Parts: sequence; structure tokens; C-alpha cells
Amino acid sequence: MNYPKKALFLPLAALTALIFPTGCDDGLHPVADTVPDAALSTAAASQASNAATPLRVMTRNMYLGGNIAIVLGADPTNPLALIQAVNAVWAQVQATLFQERVVALVDEIEAGEPHVVGIQELPRYVILNGSFQPVSSQDHLGILMEEIEERGLPYEVAAVQKHFDLVMPKAYDFGTGQVSEYIWYTMHIAVLVRSGFPVTDLDQGDYQSSVPFIPGVDIERSWIRVTAELGGVPYHFVNTHLEVQEFAPIQVAQTQELLDGILFGLDGVTVLMGDLNSDAEAGPGARSWTPTYGMLMDAGFQDAWRTAHPGRPFRGYTCCQAPELNNPVSELGQRIDFVLLRADHGPPGLNRLPGAVSAVIVGDKRWDRTSPSGLWPSDHAGLLVELRIPQGPRK
Repeated sequence: MNYPKKALFLPLAALTALIFPTGCDDGLHPVADTVPDAALSTAAASQASNAATPLRVMTRNMYLGGNIAIVLGADPTNPLALIQAVNAVWAQVQATLFQERVVALVDEIEAGEPHVVGIQELPRYVILNGSFQPVSSQDHLGILMEEIEERGLPYEVAAVQKHFDLVMPKAYDFGTGQVSEYIWYTMHIAVLVRSGFPVTDLDQGDYQSSVPFIPGVDIERSWIRVTAELGGVPYHFVNTHLEVQEFAPIQVAQTQELLDGILFGLDGVTVLMGDLNSDAEAGPGARSWTPTYGMLMDAGFQDAWRTAHPGRPFRGYTCCQAPELNNPVSELGQRIDFVLLRADHGPPGLNRLPGAVSAVIVGDKRWDRTSPSGLWPSDHAGLLVELRIPQGPRK
């Protein structure tokens, strides 16, 4: 692990510009717990390489653990107010108990038995002293994989990609007039695959389009593409977490990068999954809406949730619970987490997948909350999709 050097640290007053809100809109619409129309079968696929065998994919935002927007409200000219805000967020990260939530999150994976899991918001927090030496750390990917391994589940990390690093002041020494403690915050996305899944290719990277804050410092977003051959057909699984709605032009530019580069010309079946921060059930003018979802539909993608639940999209809400995750009634009111499908790269309308598509929301029911604290597994719900494609994609 490479720890940041003091030379990389930015002036204290500039640190607030490095913090950005998560993709959750405050204008939420509480909904009652619902039971999906048809639960997915949880029987393990005996041969993932058989195209007639059900293929399951899951997208899951696991939540960084706190509401970074609190820091944005701090006075950038008041270092002590900034430190107070940072500690408020850090207190939320501790109170949302990832060590407890990870049990519920791995329960979802164990029950659904997806072959591929696209994960967003996997942070690593490292407490540094005033000399930038590590004091303690909390690595959510490491905690996740430890829980998976303890249960003997057959999953491995196919790829992990870092978005960005932030160094934030945590404590101030009045005697020396210096910051005495920092939090080093690193955000990642990852793709897990079932052991033995026939991966043939892997690519990953950052988007060129990013949010500029101060000269030389941008907030970046990333993508991962994992390719496997199933039944003689290439399948491309792309996991991403696009920029938040507040920076919609940047998000749209990232989407264009997806379409023009990362997704362009892929043969076989493309499965795009992730937190796209574009509400499929909102319209222009809504805070949660961006053009991204429409751009992807226009590019020939098929929305797995709408395919599985025609005429009933509103039961697919995935965002967002309260930052503390202790709200007694679900506050999910946006549909911003997706599994989108496309066969080959032909004109829209001619590249839908044959066969059956099933989809179920996970982590959104009262009984999904953690024990003993009663927290939601994440501020997002997850989406589990099953594909049955008997003869591969149409040409």
C-alpha cells in the first residue's frame, strides 16, 4: 500500500473542494415494502458455459457509509469547522457498521448465486498521523472478501479499479498549529465472478471526463469490463458508477465515452450494470433525472427490469435510504441502478435478446435489515437479473 506523501497534501482551505455528494437525491418518495412478483430461482447453475443455463448477474452499490455532503456545508475559511464536519461524516461511517452490513450484503450474494457481481462504492479509509503515517484502516473490499471466504462461497475478485483519493483533516493540534490527524479516503469499484467462470478478457480504466475542483485535482469515475465466452458466444460485463446528477454534463460526457469507446463494436451480448445516477422514472426538471438513461436506450440497450416487469417499473426503486441507514420505513424513490442488455451492436430495436429475463430487487425489505442494529444493508438496493438465452443473440 502506498501512503500519500506530505508533498501531495493540499492546503486545508482547499480540501472542501475535494468532497462531493453521493448520488442520492433528497427528494425521496417513501414506499411500503413490497414482495416481487416472482422470486428468482436460487439453484446453482451447474455449467455457466452452457448458453441454455440461467445466467445471473447482480449490481450492488454497497455505500461508502456516510453523507459526504455534510462536509460541503462547512465554512471553507474555518479550518476547525471543516474538521468538525469531517468528524461528523466519519462518525456516520462508524455508526453504519459495515462489519455488520456486510453480513446482509453477502447474504444477498449467497442467496442469489450470481455468476457476476458488479460492485460500486467500496471505500478504503486509512487514519494517518500528522506525519502521514498509518494509524488504522478500514478496507471494505477486504472485509467483503473475508466474509465471502469465511462462508466458503466460490467467488473471487476479477478486477478492482480505484476512482480517486481524498485526504481530509481530522484533528488539529493547537499547540503546534498543525493538523495532527488525517483521513485518507479511497473509492473503488469491483467485479466479482464465481470461481471457474470462463473469463477470457479484462479491461478497466478511468473516464477522461471528470469533475475539476482545483488546478491539477479532478474527481474521477471508473469502469471495468470482463469478457467471458458462454455457449460459444462472447459476453461482455461492464460495471460502472457514473457521476452524480449535480454534475449532469460530466455524467453525460462519461456516458458518451461508454458508447463511443468502452461499449463500441462489442460482438455477442453486452451486459452494462451499475449505479448510473440517472433516474429512469423521472423526467426533465427532476433533480434525479439526467439524459443518460435515454442515451443508453437510444443506443439499443434493453432495460432488464422493464423487460421483466412490463408496465410496472415503479417497483424497481433502488435509491436511497437515509444516510444513517436507520430509517424505519424504506425511502427508496429512484431507479438509478441498472442491468442493461444489448445483443451485438446493431440499430435500436433489432438487438434485443431472445429468451426470458427475470429481475428482482434485493435489500429493500424490512426483513433485509441487519441484526442486531436494524440498519439497511446499504443506502441503495441491489438488482439481481437472470437471463435465459437458448440460442445466443440474434445476428
